[in-house]
Amino acid sequence: MIMIVAALQMEIQGLITGSGSGSGCGSGSNLKKVSSWLWEGQYGRHSVQVIKTGVGKENAQKTLNKALLQYTQCAQDCLVINIGWAGALQPYLQVGSIVAAHKICKVSQDGQGKCLSLGADSPSLAKLSAIDSVSVGTLLTINRPASIEGKQRLWQQYPEALAVDMESFFIAEICRKRQIPVLILRAISDTLSFQLPDSFGGSKTAVGGQNQGQNQGQNQGQNQGQNQGQNQGQDQAQGQGQEMQSLQRSRLYHNCRQAAQANRQVLDLYLDCL
Repeated sequence: MIMIVAALQMEIQGLITGSGSGSGCGSGSNLKKVSSWLWEGQYGRHSVQVIKTGVGKENAQKTLNKALLQYTQCAQDCLVINIGWAGALQPYLQVGSIVAAHKICKVSQDGQGKCLSLGADSPSLAKLSAIDSVSVGTLLTINRPASIEGKQRLWQQYPEALAVDMESFFIAEICRKRQIPVLILRAISDTLSFQLPDSFGGSKTAVGGQNQGQNQGQNQGQNQGQNQGQNQGQDQAQGQGQEMQSLQRSRLYHNCRQAAQANRQVLDLYLDCL
């Protein structure tokens, strides 16, 4: 049994509908919805469960543990593959680039890390490293989305790290405790220089975050307000900030679709080799 685990349905939509990549292993997809978070059936020649955990530590732990309790034989004949989006921590990683983790570190707000080794010399990673779009290395997990400033700071603290997400460490930790093989396979949805919109963590509540679009709009509005009146400047600042946020949301949606498709293509190539 192969368990394919992701946080959001958009990350697995192509898998459960059979749309998108449509080649290799995935061309024979026949999955049925069992519950609001679980699909199962055949994916190519493999028996699979596709699991939607929800975002973050608690959701990932709760849902994966629930799935493993239902499938009690998993320790003997199971492989867990965690897919989904990640933010790049290296400037050469572009939208749709794939990161396969040989080490994964949970990073707390004070920058301290706890790491798990997933086996740099594993056959799975050797197969994946032969694919041009795949980079094998260290992945970081944090507790909320990272803005540009947050990603830059993580890059400085962990210069070897490739990308950052919010669930992978906890998926890997559960599998390690249960002695279940796990593969972390993440697709880049936001580059090192991409500013997340507020609704996706680009606000000051994000790791290292600042609402860049709003700040730019406010600065422009304040400068104009000195000449044309404070109220007019504030209105224009707000409008510019909202316009920038809307544009960033549209860009991020496009990036996420592209990343999900790239993730599935590499997943299909890997499963074809099993």
